[in-house]
Amino acid sequence: QEYLDEISRQGEYVEFIHSDSSSELSDAVRTTHAITGYIRWTDSAGNTHPAEGVTVQIYKGTPSSPSFSLIYTSTTTTTGYYGAYFSYDGSVALLKIRVLSSGTNINVVDSSNATYTYESGVSGASSDIVISYTASNSNHLGKSLSVHQGMALANRYIKTLENNYLNSINVRFYSSTGTSYYSSSQGLINVIIGDAFDWDVLEHEFGHYVQNVYGISNNPGLDHSSLDNLALIFSYKKNSNHSDSNNSYDCNCKSALWSESATSKDCRRVFAI
Repeated sequence: QEYLDEISRQGEYVEFIHSDSSSELSDAVRTTHAITGYIRWTDSAGNTHPAEGVTVQIYKGTPSSPSFSLIYTSTTTTTGYYGAYFSYDGSVALLKIRVLSSGTNINVVDSSNATYTYESGVSGASSDIVISYTASNSNHLGKSLSVHQGMALANRYIKTLENNYLNSINVRFYSSTGTSYYSSSQGLINVIIGDAFDWDVLEHEFGHYVQNVYGISNNPGLDHSSLDNLALIFSYKKNSNHSDSNNSYDCNCKSALWSESATSKDCRRVFAI
């Protein structure tokens, strides 16, 4: 069919997903049609982008049996495309999709640990059908796809180095905490609403997950931000000079680095480099 030929020319794919048994359909009436679509997310400036590596669940029902059953789970390609065949017995098929902010071993959940999920309306199909979804940038559901894409990009990079993704991790969005952070004790990454489109923050927190998995950093945590030169210092919240046998804490170090008074600033740990 023309649409499938066009998909083939674009280098996409359509998978055969579901076959009713011979006892239910005779060969004379058995045929298949395709359900395809594109999943996109919208950034803070209103630009849309393909949602890569996102889970798409395809559900099917019939007018005589409107209860839906999951017939296939697909994963979007680099262009945000998913596609599959569904069996067709001559009557109208009812189809819908669910798009999960999950895949590439990144699972974005809400405060109750439920995966953010978009569910389409029901479409009747007696031929090929297209069901696409473009996530909004104005609600938590839509923003969760941006969070997923930022984290998934980092995990895909890890795969280029290690040949495998890191183990699956939940990313809690939107967190009630005042800042985004990775918690090794909770085994999750917390992301606040204000960081949904800040991919530098998202991938920074994913980096702490990487550090923990590979044991490559003895990081005591503490507050830090993109304003800090982490090659030299990280936050150590004290209001006066401190020292111990291994480290020194100098409240005047910030004035040396930023030409600011240190009297109202946090103390900073100075590394010997």
